[in-house]
Amino acid sequence: MEEVPGVNAQEQSREALLESLREVLREALEFNRQDALEAAGPGAEELALLL
Repeated sequence: MEEVPGVNAQEQSREALLESLREVLREALEFNRQDALEAAGPGAEELALLL
């Protein structure tokens, strides 16, 4: 698994760890998305990519 800066967690069980990592990753992606939209300025187009 590749590292994502700022996404880390410590939990007592594997299941709890994975859930924490999912939540922190969601938050990091949303923060980065908002930051990118602000930097792009007016008229920027946002497209969703489905993998």
